[in-house]
Amino acid sequence: MRTLFLLNPAAGKQDCTASLIPQIEAAARRAGLAEGEYAVCVTEYAGHARELAHAAAQETAQSGEPLRIYTAGGDGTFMEAMTGVQGFPTRRWAVCPTAAATISCAPTARKRSLPTLTPSLRAGK
Repeated sequence: MRTLFLLNPAAGKQDCTASLIPQIEAAARRAGLAEGEYAVCVTEYAGHARELAHAAAQETAQSGEPLRIYTAGGDGTFMEAMTGVQGFPTRRWAVCPTAAATISCAPTARKRSLPTLTPSLRAGK
């Protein structure tokens, strides 16, 4: 299973990347994920999450492996990622809201703190 972390530094009151990237990398190591099994990507402009998610979906569709996506941002980051993988099979979602008002994500995802992320990564959830 391939895991993609999409972080939006513009979402919320402060840039989430400085604190989240080391936490994600530590959780991935604890879960036993090799470097090629996950990617941490920081969005740089509007539409970037869509492009990154689409590219990952294309890769995993060709290889036949499932894709798991974690977004850290707001509604826009989540919706971009969703539209980027629309039409592709084998995808799973998790959301780490970092924006002040993340509305669309709340009913569709289980909010997890990063300390509890390791078991999810290890179990493929």
